[in-house]
Formats: sequence, C-alpha cells, structure tokens
Amino acid sequence: MPQQFSIPVLMVDDVPANLVALEALFADLPYQLEAVKALSGEDALRFTLKRDFALILLDVQMPGMNGFEVAELLRANPKTRHVPILFVTAGLHTEKQVFKGYELGAVDYLIKPIVPLVLRSKVRVFCDLFAQRQELEFHRNKLSAQVDEKTAVLTTLTLELATEIGARRDSEERLRMLNEQLESRVEQRTRDLEKALHQVAEAERLAALGGIVASVAHELNTPVGNCVSVASTLQSQAAALARDVEDGRLKRSEFMQFLNDAMSGNEILMRNLRRTSDLVDSFKNVAVDQTTNQRREFDLQQVLEQDIVTLQPMCKKTPFTLHAELQPGIVLDSYPGTMGQILTNFISNAIAHAFENRKEGKMFLSTRLLESDHAEIVFADDGNGIHERHLKHVFDPFFTTKLGQGGSGLGLSIVYNLVTGVLGGKISIESAENHGTKFTLTVPRCAPEIKLA
Repeated sequence: MPQQFSIPVLMVDDVPANLVALEALFADLPYQLEAVKALSGEDALRFTLKRDFALILLDVQMPGMNGFEVAELLRANPKTRHVPILFVTAGLHTEKQVFKGYELGAVDYLIKPIVPLVLRSKVRVFCDLFAQRQELEFHRNKLSAQVDEKTAVLTTLTLELATEIGARRDSEERLRMLNEQLESRVEQRTRDLEKALHQVAEAERLAALGGIVASVAHELNTPVGNCVSVASTLQSQAAALARDVEDGRLKRSEFMQFLNDAMSGNEILMRNLRRTSDLVDSFKNVAVDQTTNQRREFDLQQVLEQDIVTLQPMCKKTPFTLHAELQPGIVLDSYPGTMGQILTNFISNAIAHAFENRKEGKMFLSTRLLESDHAEIVFADDGNGIHERHLKHVFDPFFTTKLGQGGSGLGLSIVYNLVTGVLGGKISIESAENHGTKFTLTVPRCAPEIKLA
C-alpha cells in the first residue's frame, strides 16, 4: 500500500486574506496538504531553512523584500535551489517582469485573478512529484533496513558456523550437514535480496515515469496557453463586431480586418492543437507500454520516435540535445515498454553524469538491422566519459560516483538486466575520460519467451 505523506506547500503574501483564499482553493485536492503561510519574504526564508516544501506560491509585490528578491535568495541556497516556485501577482505583469520571474527559475508566473482549475492543476503536478519522492525515499530506507537486517543475520550465521566447526572438528558428517544448512540459508537470503532489488527497480521505473508525466504536463502549458490567448482575442473581436453590426456602424475595412485576424488566429490554433495532440498521443502510447509492459509486434523506429517526443521536455531546459538516426522497417516481436525504459535511463544518466559541469552536450541514438536477425541500438554522448577503473563496475547494482548526492546506482544495472533478461540481448560499453561514452545493444528481433515479474 502507498504511504500517506503530509505534503507541505509554502504560501507567501503580505495580505492574510489572500493566503486564506489560496488555501481554500486547495481544499478538494486528493492530498494531505499542509499549507504553511508566510506574511513576508523574511518569514518565507526562515521557513525554508527549517523544512522542505513541495512548492512555493510567492507573491511578487510585498513591502520590504519583494518576491523576486526572495526567489533570488532561494536559488542561491543549495538547500532550496530546486524547490519549485510559482509566482502569483496582481501587478508587475509586464513582459519584462514575467521574463524576470522565469529567469529566476520560476516554474510559472500567474496573474490575478487566477483561474482555480489552472492553479489546482499546477499545484497537483508538484504535489505528485513530492509524494513520489517521499514514497521512493521510504522504499529506499526500507530496503536499507532490510539489507542491514539480512547482513546482521548472515553475520550471526557465520559466527555460529565458525563456532560449530571449531567444536565439532572431528565429525565430518556433521560438518557437511552444517554446510548444507548454510548453503540453504544463503540461497534464501539471496532470493530475498533479489526480491528487494526488484522492488527498488520497480520504484525507480515508476519514478522515471512520474518525471516524464511532470515534464509532459509542463510542456503542454505553452500550446494550450497559446490556444486560450488566441481564442480569447477572437472572442473579444467577435463581440465588438457584433455590436457594430447591431448599431449599423460596421465598415467593410473592419470586417475584412476581422476576417484576416480570424484566419491568422485559426492557423495559430491549429498549429498549437496539432502540437498538443502529437505530444498527448506519443505520451499515451509510451505510458501504456511502460505501465503494462506487454509483448507485441512493433516498428522500432516508430516506438523510439514516440519515446523521444515524450522525453524531449526532460532535455528542453538543458543545453543538451538528442540526435537520432533510426533505420525504418525494423519490426520486432518484443517489449516496447522496456525499450522506452532503457532510453529513459540512458538520457537521465547522461544528463546527471556525462554532462555534469558542462554548458553543452550532444546525445546520439541510432538503429540498424544486422544480418543475424538481430537489431543493433547505439546510444552515445560526447560528455565526460568514464574513468577506466570505474568502467568494469558500471552495470553493478548500487555502483555510483554520486553516493549521497541522489544517485541510487541502479540505473545502468536495471538497463543491463532488461537487455539481457527481458529482451534476451547483449550490451557493451566503450568510454574514455573526456571522450564520451557509447552503449551498444544487440537484441533479437523475436524476444525469448519469459515470464515477467
């Protein structure tokens, strides 16, 4: 059963009535929401030093320290650098002010009066992310406790075995029995550990899918916002035209201008709606494949292109780009959801490790059909590369160079198990420091018959 966590949201406004109104908007959200209210920028900074928040709703116009100054201080503090900030203001909504808000790292800039459904939707996305992080942390702590417990049990068994061997040195038969008992216990402990690792891998997969959901939701804001703005403008112009017709003041030039504006607006609406439709269709297919993990026949190029469209928001706010050369006509009888999970892990790993401290970087994805009735998938980057002493350990569980910095060390281990287990293929790696990394996957066109966990 999922754990129920309290989700703290910090609301900052110098007008108490505004804080009460904001809190009322969140009453019907499906969370155990904890609304923390701050009446000044100074109070807000003090709150953030004491605890973590899923989201900060920050008023721009406040006496003393304004919202922009608060956001700048939050971004300068490593502890609060990544807390999502949503500006809410009744003034200071010029284009220059809005751009300033985004430059300070805000996830959005809302102008009062606020549409409740829009605000609740945005808050819900970040509450989902916070809940998923809390759930993942809970499972990690639980796994750590299980590993400690199993280690303690194994240590105890080892000491018991040493004592029994010393006390019963003259009895080979009894020693053999003790060895058999130990082997049985070790096998059981191994099975328990493999089960725990599978649970963590599943949590990692769901966390990655949750990140994709948040990125796609944020990406949809732009085309949907454009459609709303154009529709609102056309609505106002149509109302004005109707009044002129009713009053007998309609001029031919005004009517022609309205027609030109309507056609231009229609082009903008269709372009943005097509963008929204393409993104939703791609995400729908990717989400179904990754959540059901069903085997089916599919075109490798089409599936990877859908994955790329869905994962583009992950790279959009970074200086890193993905270039794909996908051979058409490669049809596989395999697991498209597994393909998507592998690509997600590759891109996440590249952004977190390969391009660390880099201002630009490129990723490359290519496919081709081999003569041996196999398909080859190559993912490469021009990033930092991997040190030779680490290269042989990259597929080991829990191996990470970011211990204690958010890295679980399971990403590439999961990729290895998916390629060799689920897809029945092989994976190799080539890398050198400052010369990038290249992963080569060779998978059969028809995956082996296995029972997925």
